[in-house]
Amino acid sequence: MKTKKNTPLYVMATTALLAAAGALSASLIIGGVRDVHAEGENNVISASSESDWFHNVKTEGQGTWAVSGSAVTVDAFGGNYALEGANYLTHAGTALGAYSFTTKITVSELNHVQNPMVGIIPWYVDEDNYLYVQLKFTWDADQLTTPEEKADGYAIEQLIFSGKYNGESKYITATSQQENTVFPTSTVAALKNNKVAPKNAGGHTLKVTFENSSATATSYKVGISYNGVEIGSTYAYYYNAIAKNKAVGFMAQDVKATFSEAVIDDYYATNTTAALARDWKEKNGFTYRVLNGKDVWNFNSDDSISFVTDPIKEGNKVVSQYRVSGSNIAGYDTNRGFMENPYKQNEEGLPQNYEVSASFKLDEVPSYSGSKTVQGYGLMPWYKDDQNFVDVTFRRTVSGLAAAPDIKYEVVLFGWIECSSATIGENIYELPENFDPTVNHTLTVQKKSNSFLVYLDGGDTPILRKTVKGTNINYYYGYEGYNAKFTSSKINSKAIYSAYDEIAVLDDQGNEWRVSGKSQDAWSFAGGTTKIQAKESSDTITARSYLLGGSDISDRNMTVEAKVDLSFGSASYSEFVLSPYVVDENNYARIGLTWQNGTCYAVVRASTYTEEDMDEDRDPTITVRRFALSGIDVSKTLEIKAEKIDTTLALYVNGTLVYGIQIKDIDQKSEDYGVYVYDVDATIHSLETIGYKRYDPAQVGEWQTSGMKYNEWTIDEDGHMHGDGTYTKDMTKEDKDAEKNFAIKPNAYDTNYEMTVRIRATDQSEAEDRVGVVMWYLDEDNFMIFYMDRWRADSTVPRTTIYGRIEGETLPTTYNHGGWLAEGDQIVEGGMTQTEASQVTNWHTIKVIKQSNTFTCYIDNNSNGYISYTVAAGLPSTAGKTLYSGLYTFNDAIEVSAYDVTEVGASVPGTLPCPAGNPYNAHIDAPSLPVYADEATVDVIDGTKGNADDGGSSSSQEIPSSEDPVTSEGEGGSGGGCGGAIASGVAATIIGLGAATALALKRRKMKK
Repeated sequence: MKTKKNTPLYVMATTALLAAAGALSASLIIGGVRDVHAEGENNVISASSESDWFHNVKTEGQGTWAVSGSAVTVDAFGGNYALEGANYLTHAGTALGAYSFTTKITVSELNHVQNPMVGIIPWYVDEDNYLYVQLKFTWDADQLTTPEEKADGYAIEQLIFSGKYNGESKYITATSQQENTVFPTSTVAALKNNKVAPKNAGGHTLKVTFENSSATATSYKVGISYNGVEIGSTYAYYYNAIAKNKAVGFMAQDVKATFSEAVIDDYYATNTTAALARDWKEKNGFTYRVLNGKDVWNFNSDDSISFVTDPIKEGNKVVSQYRVSGSNIAGYDTNRGFMENPYKQNEEGLPQNYEVSASFKLDEVPSYSGSKTVQGYGLMPWYKDDQNFVDVTFRRTVSGLAAAPDIKYEVVLFGWIECSSATIGENIYELPENFDPTVNHTLTVQKKSNSFLVYLDGGDTPILRKTVKGTNINYYYGYEGYNAKFTSSKINSKAIYSAYDEIAVLDDQGNEWRVSGKSQDAWSFAGGTTKIQAKESSDTITARSYLLGGSDISDRNMTVEAKVDLSFGSASYSEFVLSPYVVDENNYARIGLTWQNGTCYAVVRASTYTEEDMDEDRDPTITVRRFALSGIDVSKTLEIKAEKIDTTLALYVNGTLVYGIQIKDIDQKSEDYGVYVYDVDATIHSLETIGYKRYDPAQVGEWQTSGMKYNEWTIDEDGHMHGDGTYTKDMTKEDKDAEKNFAIKPNAYDTNYEMTVRIRATDQSEAEDRVGVVMWYLDEDNFMIFYMDRWRADSTVPRTTIYGRIEGETLPTTYNHGGWLAEGDQIVEGGMTQTEASQVTNWHTIKVIKQSNTFTCYIDNNSNGYISYTVAAGLPSTAGKTLYSGLYTFNDAIEVSAYDVTEVGASVPGTLPCPAGNPYNAHIDAPSLPVYADEATVDVIDGTKGNADDGGSSSSQEIPSSEDPVTSEGEGGSGGGCGGAIASGVAATIIGLGAATALALKRRKMKK
């Protein structure tokens, strides 16, 4: 049984339109329940105008699409691969929660390639989040079993379900990220017995049904039908976190086809178990939960809303029960609803701080029979989707004997970030025993940057405070409730600001920063210069001012340099400190200068909090240390540098190392960097980060390299070339650009040549890994790549692929589905399909023959993996340019033992990629530090002092002799200079390391 939704399908491009204004309904009876009435199905083609339709990526190979009446046609001959290629979508295909999408596909022609494809896109939010179902045709004679298929020359080989989630080319199952679900004709009887020939006049009708019906509520159950027959089902995990589907569409590759009868059926899910029939409704600006089609939100005439969240029965059957228990504690079965946040950003489009407030009361206190009950109701001050939210609720818990129950009242701050409560936890404020839930109590939540402050009943002091990483950007707010009947006032909201609140600002170059200061304009930007007004007028402690920018350094080592003029205020304590390591509120490291009672100090303040600390319920390890300096002339411009290499922090002033310390566990990649000041007005003439930025060019021997990690390409003692393209947990999807992980060197040949490369993978990190060669490279807009891989959305066996770009246009991808060395039993390792005989970890020889504009490739000197591609328009001229060839990896670490480029047909000598005995590794070792006579101290601003065992260590060396100063007086050293005495050899070593890596490191000037 399915209940239709009152959801008209109109053009809706973004979720911002969820909050379309609507008049409140007349007064309704509290606790009333209404069935949702049926609405007809909607043909998305007929309902669309031309402006509704779009390609997700506009590149060559998208196909020629046309919309006419109730049909869409496409000529996709030569189209690109899957969603990267020929596809067409409409914003008229919106739906909430559970729904189905059905389309009839009629194929008129198939291009003469091995695997033409055609399908539908039933769920699409953006280019990083979508799902599709496609028919994969084959010309394999063994698959052509009917006269019609033989006449067409093709048959259906597979029906494939796949997509992307958060930019990854896969969808997520309960246990892993899975590339696809494949329904082969050879083994799925329903498809085998009902398939028709590709060009059958009756066409192919595909239907995909999405239901929120899993016990853990973390997945869509996806049912797939072909020509009215159910082929099978699977689960797409986490996609249902997003309440609203934004678009539906069609896809095609190497076919000419017509799409018609494209219908969205947006019904309400029903189930014999009410908690498994989750869905959504839109009304009065809210999007909110319904179970089994029951709407229990009652919009009252005074703008309040009354909610029913306890069990609702029809006879003996529970049809609606908004409850929280066990695996549903995150709120999948709560009476949750959200609306657009009108204060989510300022006029510049930057996130701004805001406040939400509402009053709540229980409408009914249920009787207690001795079985523990928990009721919750309150605000959801920040909501992105069902795996990213923060809620603040009143919680009433009753337990113990029925005759003498134990009743407890609390305010709880809870939530999920990326489907985990680990970063938020359960934060509790205990209410008094005489708390009366049946009278109105007000919850007020202030969100300042990523911090949440909770106030009760108009109090001036927050009862709860929590910083939640991942909540900087604002989306929605709303209500949360479970196991209770309650009424809430209208949510009142406003933008807020107080001194030293963190806010987002833009500099004069358009870069975004997070700043804190005495006022909203305490930080100013003009002409590439940054100024902060932070002077104090007394010794009364206020707060630090700071500036934080997003790091563009992709390595764990980073240096921050500032050229600054300082002017001090009236306080007895001042500071100017740099931070090259900012991960979160419990993991950071700052080093710089302070002035206290006339003495200048080098100071470090750091905090580390590891997974082991969390598991053992330990507090963060805090380090607060200082070291007295002399000779700092603040009347002149200072050049201050904070350097982090591995777990070592070093401070330089005017080019001289003045202090250093080792901090255990500062070993992650920094997400931000910053400047912290107190009681100074500072003019920052330059602020730069130094470190490796992904895909910076680096010279490694004779090779020009590019990689997403620093020191990705190295040479061993034997002359073998190594490339580590594996993906690590501290990377983001922006760190990965599949076509830029290469090492290339000049190719002396042009028109015709052979490449012979002996290669293997030494480590793998993710599915869709690649091991191969750059066959031909002129520049970033003109190249050709060949690679072996084990997993793509249209193949469950190893295969070979040719990919390229000519004149800036991506060429249609060519691949051999037959794989390479595909004999042997299939196995799965780490979620990647392999065969016993085709492990990329074995040594293989890749051969490429280039003749004119045709590339032909083999594996192991035979026909395995054979693939050939001709650039129809020809290759660009290399006149006056250098032609390159080389090595390629993605999501793999590789080793290459032989690399040759020769004339076609010439003997292959098996040349080492690099000369033996000349290894290369650009890794920077942390500098050796002397012992400094530093001391543990107390942070003047917030009173924090370091732990007894703070993890900090200056050095294990002896203190150098003061007879060997680093510089003359006034610039450091022991003779009245800036800082403690250190050996000149140490300073020279550090300077030398910096110079040696200059080619590999990039400076970043005032940019995010």
